[in-house]
Amino acid sequence: HPLMELAPRDVVAKAIHDQLISGSKVFVDVRHLSTGYFEQRFPNIHKVCMENAIDPRIMPIPVEPVEHYHMGGVMADSVGSTGIKGLFVTGETAGTGFHGANRLASNSLLECMALSERILRTLDAKAPQRGSRQKYSAVPLTNASVDGMSIKKSVLSEIFDSALPLVKRSEVLEEALKKIKKLFGELENAPLSDPEAFEVYNGLQVAKALILDALSIKRSIGSFVIE
Repeated sequence: HPLMELAPRDVVAKAIHDQLISGSKVFVDVRHLSTGYFEQRFPNIHKVCMENAIDPRIMPIPVEPVEHYHMGGVMADSVGSTGIKGLFVTGETAGTGFHGANRLASNSLLECMALSERILRTLDAKAPQRGSRQKYSAVPLTNASVDGMSIKKSVLSEIFDSALPLVKRSEVLEEALKKIKKLFGELENAPLSDPEAFEVYNGLQVAKALILDALSIKRSIGSFVIE
């Protein structure tokens, strides 16, 4: 690509993926930067590198496509309105499609500035129509739990890593869906009692939704790659 590493993220992610499956490794090299620049500009990344015995001052940083190719958001229209009455979204929470196929999610800076103004105008126009605020309490839809079971967060990681990588394959997605259904069966009658139980159950719900969506897509679209 003429823009090399500054090409659209779907192009860069696929290029990295192709190198990794061929047996090569991919790195970000910041050794040419002035002393202290990287540490000051990206303190969190620098901290993680050092914690993993990677000193960016003298070593290239190994990379692989993990999160940015996997994008989405709550579906919203051009004024941030969603399918739920009274719920508006903006920034990276939103999925407006403004940025095309290689950025399926929205952009935090651009849309928080432009779309937020539209949301405020819409709400201001509807202000006289606002009714009284209703009380709402969240009630879990299941009594699922991981107490005393082998179902842990590591199971979620395994499902996401195997079934939902950059390049998705139908047969792997189908197998993961079967596994998720089996896990739901194990969780069905156990009491939900701790945060990890909620996270595992909710994570399975998200994985199921993503896999079903992936199975419905029959061709590569921007950063969503099917083989």
